Amino acid sequence: MGKFIVGWALNLVAMVAMAQPFQETEDAGETLASAAVLPAGVTLIQGVAGYGEIDLYRLRLEADGPFNAYTVAPGGDTQLFLFDADGYGIIADEDSGDGYNASLQLDYLPAGEYYLGISGYNYDPLSTEGPIFSDGCCGALSLVGPGGQRPLVNWSGWTYPSETPAGRYSIFLWWPEADSETSALTSRNP
Repeated sequence: MGKFIVGWALNLVAMVAMAQPFQETEDAGETLASAAVLPAGVTLIQGVAGYGEIDLYRLRLEADGPFNAYTVAPGGDTQLFLFDADGYGIIADEDSGDGYNASLQLDYLPAGEYYLGISGYNYDPLSTEGPIFSDGCCGALSLVGPGGQRPLVNWSGWTYPSETPAGRYSIFLWWPEADSETSALTSRNP
């Protein structure tokens, strides 16, 4: 176990050193129309999400392949959500990473435009028919009922001060078959 943790930590240090960062300077937005557009080559997103706040990012994957995203939010409790270009839910996670951090792992994701959202505990995406993903803890969140069959329109959840927001966060993005120095992530010209 100790060798695994040391190996993971060394990988994290190497990824930070090679990362192409994007710093959230204005609110990233909560809707498909207001999502922050990530520039080409971004492999690290840094931002802050407070109580009852979501940060939504628009990204473009140039090649088919695996998709990995995970958060590091010291003192925070994060959830990650991935949507297709039309806002339909693909995958979500609550706390599968280290501690209260979220982690998304897909073996295959086709090239195209996507939206990646981060929120604090229990602040979840809604469609016109209700929740898009199950409301749970500690693992992958599945698409649920009629809400899971419709695109993102809003967010809702418990935002009591006693609950933990995402806080200051980093989202690491990774594609194993990425170009030599950067991820296969690029932005679409608006």
